[in-house]
Amino acid sequence: MSAPLLNANGQIFIGKTKFDKLGRPDEIVYHIGARASDLETLMSGFYETLNACIRFSSFDPSGLDPLLQQNHRLFDKVAVTAILTFSFTIIHPLSDGNGRTHRLLIHYLLESFGIVNCWLVPVSVIILNDNLKTGAKDAVLSEVSNPIIIRTRHSFDEGQITVHNETKMFFESWDATMSVEYFYSLLKKAGRVSIDCGLYLLIWDRCVEEANKQKTPLPPSRLKAFIARYLDIGNVSKNMLKQIEKIGVGEDLVRALEGVCRDVLGGDTDAFKESFEPFNLRDQAEVDIAFDKAIEI
Repeated sequence: MSAPLLNANGQIFIGKTKFDKLGRPDEIVYHIGARASDLETLMSGFYETLNACIRFSSFDPSGLDPLLQQNHRLFDKVAVTAILTFSFTIIHPLSDGNGRTHRLLIHYLLESFGIVNCWLVPVSVIILNDNLKTGAKDAVLSEVSNPIIIRTRHSFDEGQITVHNETKMFFESWDATMSVEYFYSLLKKAGRVSIDCGLYLLIWDRCVEEANKQKTPLPPSRLKAFIARYLDIGNVSKNMLKQIEKIGVGEDLVRALEGVCRDVLGGDTDAFKESFEPFNLRDQAEVDIAFDKAIEI
């Protein structure tokens, strides 16, 4: 998807221009942001709602009417985080950086609502990794954007978009069902991947410790190969043992490393079920590069 385009009239839209065989332009629109004249009102309302939600979530309702206490108990922090962050995205107030700000807001609200204050893998990295593979976030944005595009009367003149009707209400009231469902599934995946990263690091450290104890230091590439194969099949098969012995790892060490993996994973049958690219990279340098790229997007 192309970057947001800011027109001379201040109207932001996301799209691209295709040309037919005769060179005539055909504008493809993925999203139309709020009108420039509505941004101040919309963003003022956005920040007012965001701050009110944070205050409400931390408010002690004891002593209030039971109905108000129930309202406080039913306050869905995850759903509110999804609605607020996607609201920012569809308003699209910035000419550049809306996606990065969206991910920053997610981390800010997760911490402000006390949902989580520490991730081994930032949720923003999970969003990017998941969207590259599944297109789930793009599908949510399309679900929200299409009704706005349909209801917005607009025209193009030499690549410049002009909006001809009032659209503020479209950004104040929209169907957030798919956004909330996506965000719940995203947090589930983010939590699982963070746990897996912690397990992976623990397995790695204990395997290194065991190899050093047996005075058989393992090069990182061989240790990674062993861990990857164990995680793939969940045990050390005879065939796997033969393959590992070919690269100079004796059976005693292999069995010791197998014990480390088994002890760390315990009965966690869900471990490493989620696909996450850094687990498939060859060394730490590639992991660092992958994370750096994700943060830059």
